[in-house]
Amino acid sequence: MSEDKRKFARLPLERQVKIRFRGKEHFIKHFLKDVSLGGMFLKSGMALPIDTEFHFEFTIDEELPKISGKGLVVRLTTDNKGEPKGMGIKFLSLDAKSKELLESIIDEFRSKAEK
Repeated sequence: MSEDKRKFARLPLERQVKIRFRGKEHFIKHFLKDVSLGGMFLKSGMALPIDTEFHFEFTIDEELPKISGKGLVVRLTTDNKGEPKGMGIKFLSLDAKSKELLESIIDEFRSKAEK
């Protein structure tokens, strides 16, 4: 049986996120598959190279503030034809409000799942 050795619990989500790349003013839409305090996985047909740093922002719910920070591409996945399917992103930084909000959302999700 395989043991998950991740440092942070993941929150499975399916949300559209807007990614702002370093030095660019435009946003590109991707789909968030899951998120934790340590990072996120983006489903995308467009992959950035491993070690690419970028700024991001996304919302879990339209009524909540945006979560924003800086990320680093640490893993890429591809389909059976070698086409990009997604990117594993490590959070390099989250602003204080974003970290607090994400912690609260994950805790709330966990407590609902345990009921």
